[in-house]
Amino acid sequence: MLPRLRRTMVFDHRARLPLRGGMRQEAFDIVRSLADAGRAWIKLSGPHLDSEVGLAGRYADITPMARLGRCHARTSGVGRRLAARHRNAQARRRAAARPAL
Repeated sequence: MLPRLRRTMVFDHRARLPLRGGMRQEAFDIVRSLADAGRAWIKLSGPHLDSEVGLAGRYADITPMARLGRCHARTSGVGRRLAARHRNAQARRRAAARPAL
C-alpha cells in the first residue's frame, strides 16, 4: 500500500521496524525502496524505544537499522533539521514551477 501513495513520507523512529526481523523482513525492504526512490524520509530518533540492550549496551542491537539512515544521508535526519529540509525542498519545487515574468 505505501508504495502506491503519491506523497513523500516521513518515518519516525526508524519506522519502528521490529529488531528481531532485522533487515530480512518485508517492511525493511519497503522502507528502504521508498528511501532509495527519494520518496521517504527516515528520522533516526528514539533508539531507546526498541533496544533491548539500551545505553549500557550502547544500543548495539539498533545498529543494523541505523545503517539504513547512513545509507540514505540525504533522506534521513532528526527533528527540526529534517522538517527544514523538507520545507526548503517544497519551496524550491514551487519556485521552479512558477512561470517566469
